[in-house]
Amino acid sequence: MSTLKGTSSYALKLPANASFVASTVNGVANVTETFVQGNAIETIKFVQPSGSTLFAIASDAKSFVPLGASTTRLDVHPEDRLDITLTGDTVTAVQSVAANNVKTSVALSANLVFQELTAGDPSLIQALATRNGQTSYELFLKITTT
Repeated sequence: MSTLKGTSSYALKLPANASFVASTVNGVANVTETFVQGNAIETIKFVQPSGSTLFAIASDAKSFVPLGASTTRLDVHPEDRLDITLTGDTVTAVQSVAANNVKTSVALSANLVFQELTAGDPSLIQALATRNGQTSYELFLKITTT
């Protein structure tokens, strides 16, 4: 029987678009990681068991975005820009931004709902549009610029 002596470690490669949110719920430390990889949005929740200095995975959820017709895996349209105003995690105002940076207000209604999927900066905001009984969605990457 062999005995392991010393320590071992390795570097994890995190997705460049990963966002992390730390919180404490009922005295338990939590960290939620959210990132986009290919056509999937993955959210991993880590918890710190009582008396431990390490974190364990409590849940791992994936949502899949149907592939689009673009050559990119998520059918990304960088020209589709919105100026989104958030109050907490609630979208309170939306403006469409044209290529010449002219902004036009987008009316918020029961048929067009925006919600922040991930907190922090950058984060993902989902737009759900319902027309004629059909619901479609778009994802927007929120990045704060100064």
